[in-house]
Amino acid sequence: MYYRTVGERGVHIITTLHFSSKEEFGDSLISQNAVMRSLCKPAPIGLGRLTLASNSSAPLDVHGVKEALMVSEGEGKVVVNGIEEIAINTGDIVVFDSNESHLLINCSDKTMHLFSVWWN
Repeated sequence: MYYRTVGERGVHIITTLHFSSKEEFGDSLISQNAVMRSLCKPAPIGLGRLTLASNSSAPLDVHGVKEALMVSEGEGKVVVNGIEEIAINTGDIVVFDSNESHLLINCSDKTMHLFSVWWN
């Protein structure tokens, strides 16, 4: 699946890179990600859509890129570096530095929906 967008540097092609099945993360997390490509070389940004089941958590996440999570629906919390707990609700955006561990937890009885953007 391809999407075309026009950005500052010209036309970008966004391709669906990976769809995580329920088997990969269990029954609690569905992840759908895309990577932007500018003509033939990768652009330094990735996009994702996450669905987290009620009263569940996503796997601990640590990676070498910066990431922003935006809650489009639901509420819960994020545990950063195993220490800091941040309450999150619909409309909140949380930004993580590269190599900063984060654990996403849905504390409610409703499904949580989020968008993710990551970059170098």
